[in-house]
Amino acid sequence: MVYSPEFLEKIRHEKGFDPFSTNFNKNKFANIIRNKKDYKLANSLIILNINIFNPLLNNVNILTKKSSLSYSQLVKYTICLSNYETHLTQYSFKQKLKKSKEINLITENDTVFENILDITSFQLEFFTYLSFSNKNSLLSFDEKEVDIVSQILHFSNCCFEYKKHYEKAIWSAGEIILNKDNISFNFGDNRFLKSRDIGIKNIQNTLLGAIGDNHIESEVKNFTLNRMNTNPIIVGEINFSIDEQISYRKRAISDCNYVSDFLVFAKSYYSHILQDKLPELYDLNILDCFIIFSEIQHIVNLYQKPVLLSTEEGILNNLKEYLPKISVSSFEKSLIKVLPYKKEVICNFLNKCIYLNSDSKPFDLHIFPLIIVDDNIYFTFNQLERSSIHLMIDNWLSVGDINNSIKGINYEKLVKEKFNHITDSKNSKISVLPIKKIDKFNGQIDLVLKIENLYIVAELKAEVYPINSRKYYSSYHYGDLYKGANQLIETKKFIIENSRILPKELSGITEDNVIFVLITNFPVYDGLKIKGFPIINEETLLNYFYTDRMKIKSVSKGNTQIIEEIMYYNNEKEFIKNLKAYIDNPPFLKFMSKSSSVNKYIYSVNHNMPSIEFEIVEF
Repeated sequence: MVYSPEFLEKIRHEKGFDPFSTNFNKNKFANIIRNKKDYKLANSLIILNINIFNPLLNNVNILTKKSSLSYSQLVKYTICLSNYETHLTQYSFKQKLKKSKEINLITENDTVFENILDITSFQLEFFTYLSFSNKNSLLSFDEKEVDIVSQILHFSNCCFEYKKHYEKAIWSAGEIILNKDNISFNFGDNRFLKSRDIGIKNIQNTLLGAIGDNHIESEVKNFTLNRMNTNPIIVGEINFSIDEQISYRKRAISDCNYVSDFLVFAKSYYSHILQDKLPELYDLNILDCFIIFSEIQHIVNLYQKPVLLSTEEGILNNLKEYLPKISVSSFEKSLIKVLPYKKEVICNFLNKCIYLNSDSKPFDLHIFPLIIVDDNIYFTFNQLERSSIHLMIDNWLSVGDINNSIKGINYEKLVKEKFNHITDSKNSKISVLPIKKIDKFNGQIDLVLKIENLYIVAELKAEVYPINSRKYYSSYHYGDLYKGANQLIETKKFIIENSRILPKELSGITEDNVIFVLITNFPVYDGLKIKGFPIINEETLLNYFYTDRMKIKSVSKGNTQIIEEIMYYNNEKEFIKNLKAYIDNPPFLKFMSKSSSVNKYIYSVNHNMPSIEFEIVEF
């Protein structure tokens, strides 16, 4: 027995069924429960709300009233402590990197920083549930007040951990089971659980593969030189205000270390949409957005962090140095002086990067890295110093109001060009059939490949980057991939049942010599199926045609070594025979699955609250 679709739809999308919201209303369940499984899940959600969310929220409310902290004070303290933790983590990572030759430490470090950003975003969102009476905005940084803030952040962090695993279970169609001493979040299908993490590893490997690539380094150099006005001289000073004192930092042009990651990521996964105009961003394109945002990063990077101290007294005295602020007008003027865009274009884009306290959108520092409090801009070191800029591309496309049909048309054109390139270069029996519309068939076919007597019929879907479990699973269960699977059902049925009236290019097609597949721009869904149809990234599929093997490399500082080779095929006969198995279970996924495990952990705040048991993929 599974949860009823209507029940899952409600608890995934409506605030009244979210146990980690003050809008939660247990009385609403009576109208949507359809079976015993629904009843058990509803009971679990009520327990999560009553025994976890409400006590944690109550503890935070008590501390807030006890300290008389205002909303703006709490937000500023949170940013400050997040910046301190980021700085401490950066320092620890650099020390670790000095002692290790493993370059994949970089990806481990990225994961840690993303977690800090996720937690800080949730904490800022969590504060919107609180009630404040004090309007004071100045921070004392005395030991007692900082200690209370630390306790508040601890409780909100606990709530984040509970909610994170709850959402993974709900969106992955897993189970939430009430046991005697804990609440268990089960995913059931380990392959489904692993697919996103392995896909992200694949993306990280793509970025790491650019390190030392002369072609990429040349592109980065050209981009950096051309990103400013033709005369990029020193243009003045940026005023970072700490407390009520002003700290001056000279503005100078410096290299953008994050350009490489952005260009590699953008060209690998968004090349179909890089040049299209974004109407709500004054017709900027994605590369324009990056040019402006890279200068925002550059300004923030001018701020000189304090020296890390080891004593509690030293840390407390230094804490205010982790809360720099810049006036909105100062930020705007600095950008206008160095960027080749009109004032209204730059100011409009800057506003799209700023979070304004609003009920219409949640706090998300991944896409709103600048925060206005008391008419000043505050920022987190985390998002604005690292290369996670590529996580913002989908937000630029969204706020820029790009037409989804344009994305789809461009992606289809790009994929066909890639496969046509193989046809030309290989001079083989692979061909892209010029079929779009079939008589008496209401739908359209995005791509048909013919390899000797084998056919591949594909739906092409350009997805957004799955920055969290909600976006990842919603695309699978509701989004374009799901719609693509429904389209493939109709396509398959028509082709198989109407072989006699198909165009001559498809005259040899039968149920036994055709593969129906969903092709997408990210490798995070490789190896999964929707309604029986496999999903594969176009680059993963192209790799099969380009080479007969996968090379597993060990990358250390200054050294790359092949440690294993996995053969796809040895001859033309195996090339055809092994293709379906490759699509169903790509070797990279198979290799990473062997070197990964799904391990269970227990998380608990104290004996008064139920602990949770959850699963994590570890490599």
